[in-house]
Amino acid sequence: MPGTPKHIFILRLALATMLALFVPWLLGPDDMRYRGYVLSLAVLTVLTGVVRNTTKEGGLSGDMATGAMALLMVAPAVGIRSSRVADAVFTATHIAPQDALFQLPTIAQAVPNASGPLLAGAALAMAAIAGRLGGVYIGVFLGAAAAAWVGHTLAIEAGLAMRAEHFEDAVLYSQAMRFVGLMALVGGIVGYPIYRNGKSAWRAAMHMLIFSERLAELQGVRDEEIARVKSAQAELKARLAAAEAKRAREEEEAKQGVAIDDVGEAGDAGVEGSPEEAADDNAGTGGGFGEEDHEFEDDELDEDDKDDDKDDDKDDDKDDDKDDDKDDDKDDDGNPVPPPLELEPRFDVESPIKVEVSAEESDPDASLSAKAAAGMGRSLAGLMVICCLTAGWTATPPWFEVLNALPDPSTLVAVPTTDPGLSIARPPMNPFSKSFDQELSQRKHGKLHGGAWTCLKDTANFGKKYGSQDRAIEQIAVPADTPVVDIYPAVGLMRRRGVYTLGLTGRADPPYGPLGALFAWPAVQVLLDRPPRALQWFKMGPNSLEEFPLLPGKGMPTACALLIDSKTTIDTLYQTVRSLGSMYGDRRCRGAIAIVFPEDGTTTNANPAWRGCP
Repeated sequence: MPGTPKHIFILRLALATMLALFVPWLLGPDDMRYRGYVLSLAVLTVLTGVVRNTTKEGGLSGDMATGAMALLMVAPAVGIRSSRVADAVFTATHIAPQDALFQLPTIAQAVPNASGPLLAGAALAMAAIAGRLGGVYIGVFLGAAAAAWVGHTLAIEAGLAMRAEHFEDAVLYSQAMRFVGLMALVGGIVGYPIYRNGKSAWRAAMHMLIFSERLAELQGVRDEEIARVKSAQAELKARLAAAEAKRAREEEEAKQGVAIDDVGEAGDAGVEGSPEEAADDNAGTGGGFGEEDHEFEDDELDEDDKDDDKDDDKDDDKDDDKDDDKDDDKDDDGNPVPPPLELEPRFDVESPIKVEVSAEESDPDASLSAKAAAGMGRSLAGLMVICCLTAGWTATPPWFEVLNALPDPSTLVAVPTTDPGLSIARPPMNPFSKSFDQELSQRKHGKLHGGAWTCLKDTANFGKKYGSQDRAIEQIAVPADTPVVDIYPAVGLMRRRGVYTLGLTGRADPPYGPLGALFAWPAVQVLLDRPPRALQWFKMGPNSLEEFPLLPGKGMPTACALLIDSKTTIDTLYQTVRSLGSMYGDRRCRGAIAIVFPEDGTTTNANPAWRGCP
């Protein structure tokens, strides 16, 4: 505000720098690259604050500087969002495709977790430097920080909805993430009245500053005049006191009297005789000229007399002038005469001081033409809009950027029809293709040595952690009426290349939005390696599911094994696996579901579970 001491700005700038540094540092993630952006925000706060201080903060030029400052302060959030989006896309496309959708909420949270604290720090720094004059940008930054928090919350809720198989709710949450950035616009709208009040307060402060300066100047002139009058009165009193003292002294001397001794005695005692005698005695003595010595001409005498008279007249005039001047400055006794005193003020010192300040004098934009002011106003509005859009964009989770980067899992094959669900983020393969083995090789699945149907490490301990070990996965698109045994050759090729997770693609009516497009191709996953004996085994027929007694183990099994009948179709297998593996299905099958073909091993025991790993 006008009239604020300079050291106040230095303190506010220091406070803004500390807020821009410590708030994001404490609230943001523990990442070196992120903290580099935090340091850049603190440096930009110092630089932009110093530059803005050189402008008239209450005018259009100051508003333009404030807008440029806001754009520079939002730059670190833009940078961190760009880098985090690139990281999120890379992570989503390089993790296991069956986990891409499950990990999507966590991946999408990386952006708001980083940009939100930066925006909050920028808002607090702007408030410390600009105050109410930065109300629009403070509201934008705070709204964007709130949008980041809302986007983070929506991503969490979307993940919970997907795990709870509430896919329509997940779609709604994902669509809501598109509009969280509008909270920055709402913050700017809320901050605009604060900005206008700040402008009015600045104008009022400038008016009062000019008024105070002029009042102080006029008051100083009045104080000087009052001091002069008091000084003159004091001088008059001093003169009167001096005159009274002099008069008293003269009266005292007059009363005492003055005697002068030996006046006239010297003349009587000096010469004896009469004066005539003294004159006669002195006659004829001494030197001189006589008439006999020289004769003077009359003309010469007249000219000399005239010159002497002129010189005498000039000297007399000069002496008279000097004497007159001296007489003017002196009194009758020869003392200097003091200058006259002005005992009355030269102007009215008792009436109220009137100070007038016009509106143009307190308007920092008064020197601008109407055209220039209108152009700067449009530019200022553009800065506000750009800052609002930029801040809102940085706070929006990159949900749809990551979704658009995922591969398309759709197919033209008449796969089983089902309800919306989670898809596997990888294009399905054709198991009946002659180049199926080559395609597996192109997808970087090398051949393994040893038995194709083997026991993996997680089959130990009675299969308590069966399915927890990472397995390579590929999904296939098979017509719904195809017998499961027909894909056995393709399964054998997959086993020999270490692909022990098989995805079966289904089709559903697509919900709206990009996420709904992925939910329209739900896939189920079955394991192809040799399962443990201690699992819950089932024999699956075309229209039946027979449960085998449990073999000796410890506790309730956490996974299932399906012994496929030769007449079982892909549609039956798909629907059964999805029903058993659902969170609302059989708890014994939530860990994993393995399939065993008729050709997979034999046993003389009546319970086919003896085919499994010991």
